[in-house]
Amino acid sequence: MKIIFAFICLMSMKAAAADTGYTYVWSNDLSGYGACFQVTLDGRLLNGGLAVSNYHCERLAPSHFEWSVDFGGYGVCLKLSPNKYLLDNGRAQEEFACEQSAPSHYMWSNGVDGYTYCFHVTPDNKLLNRGLAVSSYYCR
Repeated sequence: MKIIFAFICLMSMKAAAADTGYTYVWSNDLSGYGACFQVTLDGRLLNGGLAVSNYHCERLAPSHFEWSVDFGGYGVCLKLSPNKYLLDNGRAQEEFACEQSAPSHYMWSNGVDGYTYCFHVTPDNKLLNRGLAVSSYYCR
């Protein structure tokens, strides 16, 4: 089976599941995206290897939001498990989710035509808004 479990993650969750004989861990599913799985304390998959509700893993090891870039090179907000598995099938999340921990900002920069415009960017200056300029009001 293609699913590989992070041993450290499993060990850290053993204490929380000592009385049940099983625990929940984040891992990647067959599509390569993160999902929550129920496993025995020695790491064997339960539920026929099918993912369970993310709720179970969120209780033990909450996910977080992080700025990243999409295939076009533009900034997006993604949801990740603590061990960096991409959750929600890799779909971009609402920007406000990333704003809570790492606020974006506005800056002046040159557009493709050489003129200066105001752009909305991530904390590490990756273009948001698909690279489109925003109102100069935001950069004042």
